[in-house]
This record gives sequence, structure tokens and C-alpha cells, in this order.
Amino acid sequence: MVKALQYKTFGKPDVLQLVDLPLVHPKADEVSIKVSHVGLNPMDWAIMGNPEVAPNFGVKLPKLLPMILLE
Repeated sequence: MVKALQYKTFGKPDVLQLVDLPLVHPKADEVSIKVSHVGLNPMDWAIMGNPEVAPNFGVKLPKLLPMILLE
């Protein structure tokens, strides 16, 4: 299993949920990388907190943030 941050509702950072996901194995033409650090841009937080703006950026809920924490 891997951990990921997910949000199902728009709002402040406290709406983020740490969820378990199955480990996905790469296909023959894909690679798997280990991530040690990630970051979010101010725009990510602005979109997450503003449901009126999110559709302009293609954001639909639930949304997994592009960071998977490997154990």
C-alpha cells in the first residue's frame, strides 16, 4: 500500500485526507520512481479553496494530489 493526500470537498488544508492506495506496478513501457520531497504551488491551494475557479482548471472531486508517499 502507498499513502496519498486526497480532498473530496473544497476548502482549507484541513479538508485533506491521508488515504491508502494499492501499489500500482508499472507497465512494460512505464517506470516507477521514488519521491522523497514534494511541494504545492500557491495556485494549488487557491484552486482547492475556491470551487468557483476549479472547473476552469479541470479540477473535479475527489482529487488526489500528485504526491504519493512511499512507505
